[in-house]
Amino acid sequence: MGKFRIIVVCCFLFVAYVRSQPSSLLKELRSLGFENLSSGNAKIYDWFAFEDRVHRNTYQGLGDAVQLLLDDRSIERDVAFILLENNIPQIKAVVPYKLVSACRNGLISIQDVFKGMTIAYDTDNYRQGGKKGKTYNHSAGKIDLVFYPQLLLANYRLDVLYVVALDLAPAVEMQLWPGAKFTGQVIFPLYNNLKGQVDYIRPGILALSQSFRLHDNVFGSLSAGNFNANRMGVDASLRYRTNNGRFSIGVNAGVTGSSTFYDHRWQVSNWDRMNYSGMVSYYEPSYNMEFDLQAGQYIYGDKGVRLDCTRHFGEVSVGVFAMYVGDLANGGFHFAIPLPGRKRKRPKHFPVRFMLPEHFDWEYQAQASPEYQERRLGQVYEVRPDENHSSRFYNPDYIKYNLIHFQR
Repeated sequence: MGKFRIIVVCCFLFVAYVRSQPSSLLKELRSLGFENLSSGNAKIYDWFAFEDRVHRNTYQGLGDAVQLLLDDRSIERDVAFILLENNIPQIKAVVPYKLVSACRNGLISIQDVFKGMTIAYDTDNYRQGGKKGKTYNHSAGKIDLVFYPQLLLANYRLDVLYVVALDLAPAVEMQLWPGAKFTGQVIFPLYNNLKGQVDYIRPGILALSQSFRLHDNVFGSLSAGNFNANRMGVDASLRYRTNNGRFSIGVNAGVTGSSTFYDHRWQVSNWDRMNYSGMVSYYEPSYNMEFDLQAGQYIYGDKGVRLDCTRHFGEVSVGVFAMYVGDLANGGFHFAIPLPGRKRKRPKHFPVRFMLPEHFDWEYQAQASPEYQERRLGQVYEVRPDENHSSRFYNPDYIKYNLIHFQR
């Protein structure tokens, strides 16, 4: 009887040991360079959470994860992949086992698996009571040095055909705790035909941002520091998205003061200007078109409304906009294009990763008259150097479309 008890205890300890070890799929995900990796078992599926800071776009990492799942025949349940950003859950992609089994047996293609996946923003209960396993490859404290190109091109002066300013703005970016990110940027002028602060090496975005997620698909962020457009202050935003990502509504507000660099001195003013806005967005999946309607008060007290229409072609985004601010109408176009570096793995024995940004984005305004400039109409700021129209916001329709058509 004593030997039987010893055997039972040994079997129990062996099973517990095996269950505590990382699964083979988790090991493969680690080998891809994914960060903040964890896994667990829920009632109806196994789940794997990871942050893809390797690929240039979200769908590429998810496609690689699905391919690893198809190759791992030890998993015989539905699998949910939880995609993180700044260690905050963003979307959940569920891969049914019946599709995995059919693909392994050659009955369907991997594109059919992508089509049958369920991708949604609802990640509130992805653990379903199960425990979270050990987290591997933390992002906290890892440093990126990102070299941002900046281009100003406008036609509002009579003495020159175009006002031009070309800068290189490297930024140190580092994740801290979940949702927190520090950005420290310096702007180096390369060429311009202006006078003033554009001739000097000057601070860019120096900010601490905290993103968070509430229940029922509500996302928010709070940022403080030195922003672009010569502003310094605090900014807060809150946004709700439907599960499928088709509709979203949001609000944004900020209190800022001026932040300029003249005569070799950094000069700041009191934070006495308030801006606020509300936004409604719709994503049309058939043509990958995004419509954004925004209304509110801009930096210098002028009120207005703006409508954007953006078309996404894989990793390239092109759009037009129209706006009415004060008593003047304006419009123009914008685009975001991917920069070299489809994969950006970290060096194993060096603490800093050197890289270009994922996308270069630029906007051109048709109305740039002296009156428009003097009244400083429609002025906005950004709190991060990588805010653009590149669909980096984890839209389920965008991800699924690109998985089916562009995943290699």
